[in-house]
Parts: sequence; C-alpha cells; structure tokens
Amino acid sequence: MYSKPVWFKMSDESVLLVATPLRLLLIDPSRMTNPENNTGFQNPPPPPVFEVFNFLEMGFPMGMGLFVNGSTMFLAGGEIPCEGASRDAMCLRRKCKIIKVSSFVYVSEMTSIESITEFHKFSVDMLSSKQNPLVTSIEGRIYVLSRAA
Repeated sequence: MYSKPVWFKMSDESVLLVATPLRLLLIDPSRMTNPENNTGFQNPPPPPVFEVFNFLEMGFPMGMGLFVNGSTMFLAGGEIPCEGASRDAMCLRRKCKIIKVSSFVYVSEMTSIESITEFHKFSVDMLSSKQNPLVTSIEGRIYVLSRAA
C-alpha cells in the first residue's frame, strides 16, 4: 500500500513527500512540468525527484506508514524481509518471507530540506506491530491503524 502524498512547506521551499513501500521520495514541485507545455524529448526537464531515501538500504523496515504533524514526520510499522532478498522479490513478495513486522516509530524533525531524511527511533514503540499501517491524527492524537497487507 502507498501512503497519501504529503505537501510540506518550509519557509520559501515546498516539498512533496511520497512514501512508497521501499522508498521515501522528495519531490521539488517547481520542477514538475505541465504536459501541455512539453516541447518534446529534445530537452527534457530535470526529474522532479531530488532525493530518494531507500528504507531497506538505510536499515529501516519497508512499507512503513507516513504521517506529518507540523514540522515532524513520523514513519511507523512496516515489514523486515528476509536478508538477501532481491528488490523485485520484495515488491512482488515472491520467494521473500517477512521475518518480522515492526512496532517501531521513527521521527524526523524537518527543520531544513537536508534534515528531512535524518530519522531517529522514537522513544516509545507501538503496543503491537503493524504491517502496511495507516497513520492518521484524530482530535490531536496520532493513531497507527492496521490495514490489509
């Protein structure tokens, strides 16, 4: 499952955060082009993704839920696949066993564009592990809800 994209505005800069099961993508909206203004493929515009944070390569679970509250980003839950599994196997879940479902919560204090991908483990774990969670806020409280894998 994919998390809902989150717009984050920091002073004069805006960033679109998109969490896929394997990556957190940071997209610069100023580089997004209108297809009607496209002049062909001779001079394509630069890609709008300027940062890719690969969860597994950085030692985090895949499929975490994303939530932004003010200038704080939370990533919760997810799955830790068997070691040595190929990226295709993880995406398609073929020949890749999940060895653990995570109960961890990671936090990023987004004070600058550079700090968005600086995560630390939150001081409290969730009461139960969540696979592909939905993270939301209701009346000022943050909830991590289970959903179908």
